[in-house]
Amino acid sequence: LMQFNADGTLDTAGFGNIGVVAHSFTFRNSCKGLAVQPDGKILVAGNENSSNAGSTIIPCLSRYNSDGTVDYAFGDSGRVALRFDAISSGTFFKPFVLANGQILAVGISSGNINGGTTGYGIMRFNNDGTLDPSFGNNGKVVVPAGVQNKMYALMQPDGKILIAGEDRPYPDPPRFGAARFHQSGVIDSTFGTNGKFMVPFSHNYTDFGSLMLQPDGKVVITGTRSNPTAFYEFHTLRLTADGAIDTTFGTNGFTNVNFNSYVACYDGVIYPNGSILLAGKYPPNNEDAAFAQLTPAGVQDSSFGNGTGIFTHPIDTITNRTHARRVLLDSNGRLIVGGLTDNETAFILARFDPVFTGLEDAPDKGIAMNLYPNPTSGSLNVSLTLQSAQSVKIRIIDLQGREVFLKDHGLLPSGFRILNLDVSGLSSGSYLLLAETPDGTATRLFMR
Repeated sequence: LMQFNADGTLDTAGFGNIGVVAHSFTFRNSCKGLAVQPDGKILVAGNENSSNAGSTIIPCLSRYNSDGTVDYAFGDSGRVALRFDAISSGTFFKPFVLANGQILAVGISSGNINGGTTGYGIMRFNNDGTLDPSFGNNGKVVVPAGVQNKMYALMQPDGKILIAGEDRPYPDPPRFGAARFHQSGVIDSTFGTNGKFMVPFSHNYTDFGSLMLQPDGKVVITGTRSNPTAFYEFHTLRLTADGAIDTTFGTNGFTNVNFNSYVACYDGVIYPNGSILLAGKYPPNNEDAAFAQLTPAGVQDSSFGNGTGIFTHPIDTITNRTHARRVLLDSNGRLIVGGLTDNETAFILARFDPVFTGLEDAPDKGIAMNLYPNPTSGSLNVSLTLQSAQSVKIRIIDLQGREVFLKDHGLLPSGFRILNLDVSGLSSGSYLLLAETPDGTATRLFMR
């Protein structure tokens, strides 16, 4: 674990050993996902392995205090390691903290020649790390599916758990798979076919990347596939909110972005305007980080990159071999990129200005802007710097592109000023604020 200050420096004063925690409970531990509790404690989901034998891989959930020290009051001296059954191995990929303080750990169960169950798995824990026996079968739920090598999970606004990954039901062809559960552990039969969605891989090689949820409930799944020219390409499909292929997206629900190389897509993020940014690696240039942008309709966005909808960046120009593994937008619309570099032996964290994501400030057009506090409980300050006297309109749009606020401030003199807006009437959520002038527009993302 590493903790960084807002300026990108390691938190050497308040976290771990000079900002880093390297800790193992057994022979080998692996981290797949984490969550931060309201009290600042950190849940880490993954697996532990007591030897080199694959059959000893056990789902593991551990907890650390906000300063990086082990929370020994949790589970068995800081961690819980439990199989989904007496035989199967498995891995937790994502923990979720519920409103009542309980914890859902979502992952996979992998049977073997001796038996067991292969499929999606969920366990529910009390806040102290003990299993909640009222959940599923004594605290555990397993829904049979194909062999899962990679998966991702997220919690919808209504509390349902959405899971997606690779489904390899040997000897049948591999496929993308998704499933949706209620928090009670019962599969949501209104999604897909009896709670599941499956689509066969369209080419010889397809690899799962990530999972995203649009504000309208539609589901975006990303990954990598081979194409007829033997190169790999970014592969994206979109489902409707009820788990059917959304044929209005791309070509019959699918979009492929070809870099003419052996690329790999690992993650993505959805902008407030509905555009989709995909992230991964691009091997030809010593494995630069690779990005592609799609319009809300699933078409390569020609306004991104060099008019092609794709963009590559070395990020680490010293060691090269940079992989963009995870991306997110911060409260100011800046893109945060986490990944690997130096031949996958070092972590890298980078931040791109809003101009990269299309949420562009326009200092060259005579306007710069920032917002605070962000998130806001109702009163939002807009700090503006104008290079010359200009008329200014403040416009706010929601994630569906609807205008929810408009105020014309008229002609303002040059220089710095703060405008105070009352946004207490807006529902909780994310919004885009635009400061519009005749010469340009500055844009910022904020949360209410």
